[in-house]
This record gives sequence, C-alpha cells and structure tokens, in this order.
Amino acid sequence: MYGNRWNLVYVLLLAVTGVDAFFAGGPKKAVNANAKQTSEAIEIFQKTFGGKRRATPIDENVLKTNFNYLTKTVGGDNALKIVETVPKVLEFNGKNFDDVYAAYVANLGEEDTLAMVMRNPALLSVPATGYGGADGAGKDAFYLSYVVAATRPLGGLWLSLLFLLLATPFIEQVTGIPLRSTILPDVFKDLKFIE
Repeated sequence: MYGNRWNLVYVLLLAVTGVDAFFAGGPKKAVNANAKQTSEAIEIFQKTFGGKRRATPIDENVLKTNFNYLTKTVGGDNALKIVETVPKVLEFNGKNFDDVYAAYVANLGEEDTLAMVMRNPALLSVPATGYGGADGAGKDAFYLSYVVAATRPLGGLWLSLLFLLLATPFIEQVTGIPLRSTILPDVFKDLKFIE
C-alpha cells in the first residue's frame, strides 16, 4: 500500500524537478550553439545573400537568435548542415521551430522527422497547426523531401522544366489543347521511334 504512494511521489518529484525522461522528444540537444558554429552559419548566410540585399539590411542578431532556436531543435551539427543546405532558414520565424518540429515528430517519429527536415529545411517555415500546418503532414511530406533534395542542385531552369512537365496534363485540361498528342508524336517521328 505504501509502495504505490511512494512510487507516485517519486514520479511527481522527478517530473517537477525537470527530469526529461518523461517528456523529452528524443536525444538531448544543445540549448545554445557554440560561437564557432554561429559565426560559421552567419558567414554562410552572408556569402549567399550579402551581395543581393540592398533594400533590407541583414540583421545579424536575428540570424544568431534563429540559429540558436534551430540548434535547440535539431542540435548544433545538424543546424549547421541545415544552414549549409538552405541558408534562408535563418530568416524563418525561429520561435516556431520547436512547435513545428514537435508536430512532425508526432506524425512521423523523431528519426524520420530529423531526416526529412535535413533534406528539406523549408518545412520548418510552415505553421505548426492549421491549414498547411505540420500537424497535417504525413508520409507524403517525408517522401517529397527526397524529391526536393534531389532537384535542389539542378537550379531554377531545370525545376521550371520539371514543373512544366508535371503540369502538362492540367494545362491540357484547362486550355483544351492536346499538347502531348500534337507535339510529341512529331518529335518521335523525326527520331524514328514511331513509323
């Protein structure tokens, strides 16, 4: 009889004192980035956007703060890799990183979420809940992160071409012009694929 009561007191004592064993969503992550990682992340951002920014100056305090939020969410080394992949992540609303990440973890698990966010850091820019939010993401977002990671190095021209190819059936339906049947057979006839 007394054993159950003491177990309850012990569990409550651990919970109140902040032991993360009951509430943590995964491995312990660094709360703040070290100075070297922070300066490296800001340098990456400056190299990418420094010469392109004329209208709005780059606020290094915002970049540092958001890198700290990112480090708290995914860990220091992962945060730096994310910034190397998409430096723009340092201008996202860093206060939302934990909530968005937690919503993905609830749907996909810690390991899949980290891998997905590492491939497509822009997923941290969505709202945590609501329309288009992280709470509604499923395996489709996970699989599309592979597509994003594979097409990112191709650049804008190739991504535009890919979008055009994927949108061709929709364009045909809206305009009523059968693009595939009028253009493609002539190309293939010239190449001797179709007699």
